[in-house]
Amino acid sequence: HFAGCPSTTATPLLTRNVSIHFATGQSAIEPGGEAAFDDLAKLLDRFGSACIRVIGHTDASGTVADNQKLSLARAKAAANHLPDRFDRGRFQPIGAGVEGTAIDSAASRRTDFQIIAND
Repeated sequence: HFAGCPSTTATPLLTRNVSIHFATGQSAIEPGGEAAFDDLAKLLDRFGSACIRVIGHTDASGTVADNQKLSLARAKAAANHLPDRFDRGRFQPIGAGVEGTAIDSAASRRTDFQIIAND
C-alpha cells in the first residue's frame, strides 16, 4: 500500500523520460500527448505502492525565477493529467528549472517521471 513519499533527494528505482512536451513559456500539455500518458499509466499500475516524482524542465528562454515557476507548473500539469485512478498523494512534482543552454529547445521543455520506493 502507499505509505508516503520520501524526501525529494531519494534515489529512484526507475527514471522514465516521457515524451510530454510543452510550448515555449507554457505549462499546457500539447495535443498528441495522450499516447504517452496511456503508456505511462500502464507502467505506474505496476508500481502501485510507489511514489512518483514528476520533474518539469524548461529551455533557457526566460529568467531563472520564471523558469523555476514554469518547470514546477509543468510537473503539476503532467501529474494532474494522469487518470483519476491514481492517488494524487503519490505524486511529488518538482521544478528543475532550465535544462541545458538552448533557447527554444523542444527537448528541454519536457517532464520526466521517477519511480521512488515509498517510506
